[in-house]
Amino acid sequence: MFKNLFIALILLLTTASCNHSILGQRSFSTSQIAPSYLFVILSNYGLVQEAGDGSYQLILDHGDVEKVLAFTNSPYRLVQHITAQDLQSI
Repeated sequence: MFKNLFIALILLLTTASCNHSILGQRSFSTSQIAPSYLFVILSNYGLVQEAGDGSYQLILDHGDVEKVLAFTNSPYRLVQHITAQDLQSI
């Protein structure tokens, strides 16, 4: 019993120290990478239509778009609400 508890404790401490050292290291500089945005669009109506080249397009009416959420991933973690017109200009 004591031996199993001791082994579990050693594994726990080893895992915690490895995670701490990995999380503390960054292999990139934020000044060299521009943020890349992803978008969440809340709309009342949308249409997915096949284009001539075999790809698909999502067609939204700007009047039906309620909200647009723009966000980035690590290391920036930026979140902002924008309008449908802002998204169209991007």
